Amino acid sequence: MTPEDIRDLFLSGQPDQALDALDDLLAADEANIEALRLKGNLLESVALERAELTAGSLLRQKGMWEARRCYERILELDPDNTVALVDLGDHFSNLDAYQKAESLYRQAIDLLQRGVFRLSREHEINEVFDSMFQLYTETGRDNLAELARSEQASMLAEPES
Repeated sequence: MTPEDIRDLFLSGQPDQALDALDDLLAADEANIEALRLKGNLLESVALERAELTAGSLLRQKGMWEARRCYERILELDPDNTVALVDLGDHFSNLDAYQKAESLYRQAIDLLQRGVFRLSREHEINEVFDSMFQLYTETGRDNLAELARSEQASMLAEPES
């Protein structure tokens, strides 16, 4: 089963089957970064859905810890993985650990500025800055949110190195 098939399983309302299929995929290749990312995303989605949407209740969700471990494992395998840095930043943002999230987003931005990306430079720039914008907006730092949008536009206007 491919990661796309597994994503479709999840989206069709079968999260347990999707997670079982991911476990099978990772049993065959524990360094499968795409499967690790998908597992982290699915675990976090399930935990967010089941929790009362407070940081305290999220911390009690086993899936949140497992999701974090997936993102951390990707970074062990590929320390410059900008996508995993953003995912881990989003994870911490969901837990109201905004400083940690911002630090991870900044790491991803630094890598992107140096031409390091995994999927698509434009997609990853948009993803990290959307996350930064949301973090700044949620924490009442609208001036920084606007600066982030300007920085995003500037990076997107630069030619790919």
